[in-house]
Amino acid sequence: MMKDNNERRDFIKKASAVFTFGVFASSFGAVVNSCEKDEVQAAPEPETIDIDLAPFPKLANPGGFAMVKITLKTGAKVDVIVNRLDQSSFSVLDSTCRHLGCQVTLPDTESSDIICYCHNVQFNLRTGAVTVKPIPDAVPGLTKYKVFAYDQAKNILQIVV
Repeated sequence: MMKDNNERRDFIKKASAVFTFGVFASSFGAVVNSCEKDEVQAAPEPETIDIDLAPFPKLANPGGFAMVKITLKTGAKVDVIVNRLDQSSFSVLDSTCRHLGCQVTLPDTESSDIICYCHNVQFNLRTGAVTVKPIPDAVPGLTKYKVFAYDQAKNILQIVV
């Protein structure tokens, strides 16, 4: 009887060792394979978007700002914050906080900050830089898009996203 228990115990130990080695070996292969295939996602091709400013009377004068919905080539609709800095220059910011992907809220006045209510982080309306960060996490500023051109006669702003 004693011999049977020892044989069983030895069998279980050996079976466990073989099973553990098999799991390790299969996992190790996957890790090595994944390291060999370091694939870097290519950045999306930049695209130029025309924004008709006529439907946004707040953008008629310097200091005005508005939330504007644009459509990308992919068909995705994205909200951006357009801020008229002076007669011919603008800043355009993504309206999504890059910390958790929350939608930001426009300020009440041009001297106020944009607010992300997920954590009450505040961003500069002109630059998108973080101005108030009540959380200890590293919060990046809002994405700022390049303003390509402004056609004053047609009231069309071109941005690169």
